[in-house]
Amino acid sequence: MSDHRPLALVACAVLFGVLTSCGGKDARQAAVSPTPLPTAGVALAEDKASDAKPQEQPASSRPLLTNRGIPQPTTDEAPSSKTEAFAAFDQWIASGGRDLAVGQSLAKARRAALQEMIRNDPKAAIARAVPMRFRQNLPPVVTDHLEQRVDGMGTLGVAVALMEDGSSRNTPTASLGDTHFINYTYGNRLGKLTRTPIPVHGIALDGELAMSDSPVRVIEPGEIVPPERISADQSCPVSQKAGSPAFAIDVGSEVKYLCSGGHLIAAAEGYAAADSVADGLIAQSSWTEGPKTLLYIRARFSDQSEASIPSETTCAKTISDMSIFFNTVSYGKQPSITTTVTPIIVLPKTEAEYKAMTSGDMQLMTDARAASKTAGYDTASYQWYGVRYVGGPGSFSGQAWVGSAGVWMKTDSAGVAAHEWGHNLGLWHANSWNPTTLDPIGAGGHQEYGNSYDTMGSANGGNYHFNAGSRNKLDWLPNDHVHTVSASGTYKVYAVDTTALLSTSEKQGLRILPTKNKLFGTTNETVQYWLEHRALWSGNAWMNQGVMLRWSGNASGSDRLIDTTPQSADGKTDAAIVIGRTFSDRQLGIHVTPVTKTAGPPAAIDVVINIGAFSGNQSPTGTLSGPSTVALNTDAVFTVTASDADGDTLAYAWNFGDRTFGANSVTVTKKWSVAGDYVVSCTVSDMKGGTQLKSLVVKVGTPTNFTVSGKVLDGAAGVPGILVWNGQGGNNFRGSYTDAGGNYTVTQLTGSVTLQASAVRHAVTAAFTNPLSVTASLTGINFSAVAFPTVTVATIDGTAGEGAGNTGTYRISRTGSTTAALSLPFTMSGTAAASDFTLSPASPVSIPAGSSSVDIVLTGTTDASPEPKERATLTLTEGSGYELGLANAASVYILDQSGPINDDFANRITLSGTSPTATGSNVYATNEIGEPRHGNGNGTQSSWWSWTAPYSGSTTVSMVGSSFIYSAIGVYTGNSVSGLTEIAGSTFSAAPNRTVNFNAVSGTAYQIAVDGAYSSTSSFYQGSIVLSINGANPPSRDIVMALPTGFVFHAVSPADAVVSAPGSGPTQTITVLQNQTAVIEAIPASRD
Repeated sequence: MSDHRPLALVACAVLFGVLTSCGGKDARQAAVSPTPLPTAGVALAEDKASDAKPQEQPASSRPLLTNRGIPQPTTDEAPSSKTEAFAAFDQWIASGGRDLAVGQSLAKARRAALQEMIRNDPKAAIARAVPMRFRQNLPPVVTDHLEQRVDGMGTLGVAVALMEDGSSRNTPTASLGDTHFINYTYGNRLGKLTRTPIPVHGIALDGELAMSDSPVRVIEPGEIVPPERISADQSCPVSQKAGSPAFAIDVGSEVKYLCSGGHLIAAAEGYAAADSVADGLIAQSSWTEGPKTLLYIRARFSDQSEASIPSETTCAKTISDMSIFFNTVSYGKQPSITTTVTPIIVLPKTEAEYKAMTSGDMQLMTDARAASKTAGYDTASYQWYGVRYVGGPGSFSGQAWVGSAGVWMKTDSAGVAAHEWGHNLGLWHANSWNPTTLDPIGAGGHQEYGNSYDTMGSANGGNYHFNAGSRNKLDWLPNDHVHTVSASGTYKVYAVDTTALLSTSEKQGLRILPTKNKLFGTTNETVQYWLEHRALWSGNAWMNQGVMLRWSGNASGSDRLIDTTPQSADGKTDAAIVIGRTFSDRQLGIHVTPVTKTAGPPAAIDVVINIGAFSGNQSPTGTLSGPSTVALNTDAVFTVTASDADGDTLAYAWNFGDRTFGANSVTVTKKWSVAGDYVVSCTVSDMKGGTQLKSLVVKVGTPTNFTVSGKVLDGAAGVPGILVWNGQGGNNFRGSYTDAGGNYTVTQLTGSVTLQASAVRHAVTAAFTNPLSVTASLTGINFSAVAFPTVTVATIDGTAGEGAGNTGTYRISRTGSTTAALSLPFTMSGTAAASDFTLSPASPVSIPAGSSSVDIVLTGTTDASPEPKERATLTLTEGSGYELGLANAASVYILDQSGPINDDFANRITLSGTSPTATGSNVYATNEIGEPRHGNGNGTQSSWWSWTAPYSGSTTVSMVGSSFIYSAIGVYTGNSVSGLTEIAGSTFSAAPNRTVNFNAVSGTAYQIAVDGAYSSTSSFYQGSIVLSINGANPPSRDIVMALPTGFVFHAVSPADAVVSAPGSGPTQTITVLQNQTAVIEAIPASRD
């Protein structure tokens, strides 16, 4: 009998590979009602009743429910609202349920209301399930119209479809054996990848499931549980003592007994670890690497001709071409796919029958696998599988599970195949962020498939390689082949799209550690920047001479390409940051500038990263010189002369007004082959956020059109960096940016022209009437600009207690004019739940007219439960009419119970020596803003230590002897909690040897965190800590020392130094660690 203790389930949590189906018997057993865990906040679910009822009795002899004096309905008229539908049926049950015709009618009306609730509020739908103590006594004439109770081990999946119209569809599913549901869930199970096996609890109607977010449910009083579902091991999974049927829980695979109701919370949290610990983990190498076997099932409907199904040769070529692509993008780590293409398999249903089903595509896959197995082709004998069919359910080109095997194909495109099997590997779509302003990372919208350079966006294969972050996730581009940047510096980034993985000294990607919280729609995501260079796109000048920039996070849609030149003539074609140009995220204080290219092979770009606020930074100044008239096809030389008051190194971004650009140089040469007026500009950057743009107009040949020029003015001051353009794209785009004095010139115009201005930090309006009639060159066409205020938030009182006697305070401030009120939305996050505090005023808050700030008071909620320090972080969100400053988030801590002294990174305890040991605790400890996930766990209660290695060599960090089961260790270098580089880390589930190993470097300071593997106050995840560090035979050397005459040995330091022959002899041998200094103390013999 397998061990079903919670500590054994973490191993299940990391199952990331082949999709398997579990038996469907559990889906038909153990009827359960929704009984919540007390104070746990974990929603519990129910079971289907059909196999759990006592032996059926004739309806006439079946005992009626107790009449509680509530008037029995006398009409079968359907209720008029959803609430009335539930209330009427509940009243019928409570009144004894005698009139079965009335009950049937009310059950039908209730069913329609419940169906809508399953889709819109699955948690509430589960709470509406008919309790089993009533349901078990109802006849089929009524129960046939009630919800199906679902309970068992099954598959939680996400099927991602590439639709025929180019859109995307993500379908969450749950399957128990051959029964498939469209899955509606909430809480902890939102956004999960494909998982199997996993406990599934909930209610279903017509193939739609409301699934609980908890892996356990409580057996309610009066529920009849089939004996075969009760675990043979009747010991409590928390205490290991004898359990009692009075405290029974269903864990999906079986029903377990607890020894007391007090262990309900701990048991639920223990089993929840199977859901949580694996989130965000890199896919296992065995799943993403090595040769693969693939079964490709050709299937037709029972009423479909074989002629419509692609040939074996066509199908084999699809997979062969996909295999070539995977071999290339994996750097040979996935070298081949051995494919078996089946003869045409006949499905048991007609095309129309599958299309009429709620989950026809799921049933088609089940039937295709079963029929294929009957024909001698069992998908269980292959690592991957897919079904190729024509027509039928699904208006997609392809569909796939994310993170597990299984693909639906309705095309022979190898690019689509690579896209879908990319989902199987664990990848989501490659998307883009489309800003609505000139700010690349400002307000805008998410575009599914928007990264057209990535097969997970474009489904093209070939040169459309997976991006660097995706390859890193799949372990094709390991961490030691990627720059992880937390400090300013110059980093060489080699092309990611090489055919072979380069050496670890030739990094093929770059990620920047400071993370960014950004609101995408209604979801606040944590993302980080990734940079990469592509060499295969030689026809794209911007990509060839620059780096691509993306956001990457853990959410399903968080891989987004950033177009660093929004509203340009070339859309996302010029999305890259080209050499000499600086991209700045002023909120995070991140500035990225490619400066030089090495042609290679392998090609590489040197990128300067500056991280910091750089307060008081001064922008560079300079002048631009060059000819104002140039003959066609004649070289023209332009020079910028610039300086920087801070002495910063400068970069130069040239634009020649014809959608071409120049090198990062003070002098460039350019010639034009088409007559016209061209604006030549150079943006000088100090690579820390300070820039100056200088421009001049060059007349080439004899232009046949005209120019419009003017200024953008804030009062009397010119405003630089404003795009003045005609609102059109592609070849019809006409526009230029204002220079340091606010001057602009738009060239090659004629006829009726409407000019507009786009800005990041200003509201700009035309000081003229649009449209303009351009029959000659126009001057003095000016715009008026008003600077947006910069908005920041700070903590005025950073701690609060529970109740009004001790409150915390945030202050939101603005710069600039206070003439009008300013409305500002914000979000709350952190370890404090929404129920733990109240805010006055709430979001959105208004800074009143005449004021430059407003205070928001946080009052902690008073309750009787002891709690750890909780963080409530207020984050300002983007909006119109203002700009977010660098300080856009602030935290108040709600204090109830004090945590350990080394709760915060800044208060970490220093350890010394080669084998130090420390004790401590993480009870009531917390996490900080920017703190990493230790060992890829989900803990939120960490304690910190620091240790400087006195030697170089293999080192073990152990927490053996610590009291809590689910634990995590993280070992880092770095000096700030948000700027740490992981050296080693792991999560543990009662492993006998809870240790991590790494190679220490003498003199390096290592920061060590001990945490729970999951966010919980249960003793499974927090308690006493025993921390020890041990070197494996650290290198040492012997030093022979001669004592002065008349002196004898007395002592030696440090404690790690060893005296091999202490005594009064004239010499002593001291054994010291490598790179360590030993001090020997000798005293006169007379004092000995």
